[in-house]
Amino acid sequence: MAGLTLDAGALIAAERNDRGFWSFWSEAIGRDIVPVIPAAALAQAWRDPRQSRLARLVNACSIEALDEPLAKMCCGSSPERDRQASRSLGGRRARLR
Repeated sequence: MAGLTLDAGALIAAERNDRGFWSFWSEAIGRDIVPVIPAAALAQAWRDPRQSRLARLVNACSIEALDEPLAKMCCGSSPERDRQASRSLGGRRARLR
């Protein structure tokens, strides 16, 4: 089963009503994919409870907690660390199913 993880950039695009994002979103939802938002990405994008587009998006997603080991793995900006964190998140989602 395919998965979809939304980062802060995707959340910001949704809030700005970016047509490209919403087209992508419609396709994903049409395939019965339940997107995942890492809690850290949500914290980066959430600014105000009045963000109605973002609030609706968040309600349709699963929020993944950011625990200490994963947070430490994500620190830094190297592409390798990003890949490691992505693999860890993907494995965690598989275990939850």
